[in-house]
Amino acid sequence: MTTMMMAIVALTAQLATADVGSHPIYPPCMPSMTCFQISPYPDDSLVFDCAAVNSSIPTKGNVYFMHGNDGPRSKGMWSLIMQRFAAEGYNTLACDQRGFSPGASPYVPTAYNYDFLAQDIFAIADNYFGVGGKFHVVAHDQGARVGWHALRAVGSGRSRFASYSPLSEAHSDAFSDALYGPNPDPVQQLNFQYLRQFTLNNSVLTYEQNIWHRLCQQPYGYKTPRACQTAIWWYQGAIASGNLAVQPFTGIFGPIGTMFGIPASFVKEHTPYPLNGLPQRTKVGEVKTVPVFYICGASDLADKCTDRFRDATAKLVTNFKYLRLEACGHGLTTPQQCSEYEKVVDGMVNFVKSVA
Repeated sequence: MTTMMMAIVALTAQLATADVGSHPIYPPCMPSMTCFQISPYPDDSLVFDCAAVNSSIPTKGNVYFMHGNDGPRSKGMWSLIMQRFAAEGYNTLACDQRGFSPGASPYVPTAYNYDFLAQDIFAIADNYFGVGGKFHVVAHDQGARVGWHALRAVGSGRSRFASYSPLSEAHSDAFSDALYGPNPDPVQQLNFQYLRQFTLNNSVLTYEQNIWHRLCQQPYGYKTPRACQTAIWWYQGAIASGNLAVQPFTGIFGPIGTMFGIPASFVKEHTPYPLNGLPQRTKVGEVKTVPVFYICGASDLADKCTDRFRDATAKLVTNFKYLRLEACGHGLTTPQQCSEYEKVVDGMVNFVKSVA
């Protein structure tokens, strides 16, 4: 490796640490929220820790908030935004999703197929908002990718989502096309190579000094590797559902993969996916009936915020709105992570009000 390349790797590792290291650690219940549990399935097999902030004025609709790989008790990340929506006349709900709620964390990777995570959206919404009704969805990170998956041709999202606001995640087809296929995006491929590390067998427990220490324990504040493992299994679930492509393995990691430090030779030998990659198998396709507001941060290291993703998403969505935050990265939902946070909140509220 040349001296210049070593300097680039060192710099990007520092950037990754700064981007991840600013993450807040949430309490079991934020002061503004009403917290409770929802068991949405008839057999009571899963119990989700949830929180609501409801409107004190006549309601204009319901908004469901979905976190991604944002750490324990991630429902708390939506607290300020939920208060704003409630003040505008919307009832709001956020839950610690499957793999994050202790009572909804089966310890088997197949339980985190995106098909199941998408089912959870509608089961929870039916339980709280009422069976069969429409609701607005705001989602971040992998939660946003699950939301896209719920909008696929056979997904219930096409008839149930009143609007959709994915944060950080472009349309799943556009993202996967950048990872694998005839027109890849080399920068996105490089930055997403950590996918190979996360999807190693029992990655958190096996590589404690890498993923556990550098991501789960610090900065997210997980108490045990086992609790973090169920969250990381979302990545296997994305691939198993067909929603996410796997890029070819080059042996070179971007800033996040470099931070974790699992040797490329080991990853090459133990990755469960072909070294030449895998295509996306389950397309979301065109979204014609659900208005979409895609928001991303210009300095996002995991999911790039580029003209390519904007244009490719716009091509697949009939009613499309876009916001790029020049001063923000991957974290968009709290002032600690995004100095342009108010633009995110104002944009989402005005978007939902415009389509209600």
